[in-house]
Amino acid sequence: MKLDRAKSVFGSDTIQDLAQRGFIKKDHKCVNGKVQSYIHLLNRGQKYARRYLVFRSLYKRSSYQLSHDFALSEKYLSLSREERKSWMNDYAVKKLIDEKDPEAEPVDGAYRNEVGELVGVEVFTASYDSETVSGKLDTLRTYFDKMATLNA
Repeated sequence: MKLDRAKSVFGSDTIQDLAQRGFIKKDHKCVNGKVQSYIHLLNRGQKYARRYLVFRSLYKRSSYQLSHDFALSEKYLSLSREERKSWMNDYAVKKLIDEKDPEAEPVDGAYRNEVGELVGVEVFTASYDSETVSGKLDTLRTYFDKMATLNA
């Protein structure tokens, strides 16, 4: 998550406290030609999140796809509290879809909107070829009531 966004959501003091206590780490990386400051969970933070905050598995962080991860975290944070409670990450979505079609192209996440529709979420990046994009769109159209697509 971008550091500025984290501070606006959780507060500067909370971010500083979590960093000092070893739950998160502040880091910097060049993304799309701009230096971005961001935070990520350390092992202690991951253990806490799994135990007290997350009902499903956590996403794996990759410094090679930060623009993708930033876009996905923005989507998640834009949801209502009830929608966030229903969030499924890529692993949970894959398990859900694999029961019906193990060959389906995986997507980044899903949630139930406020009227109960299952919304599939995918963040497209420039590294996706047309076959991958087509497969992900097919998955979204086939297995979800609605789709939310973003570009990173």
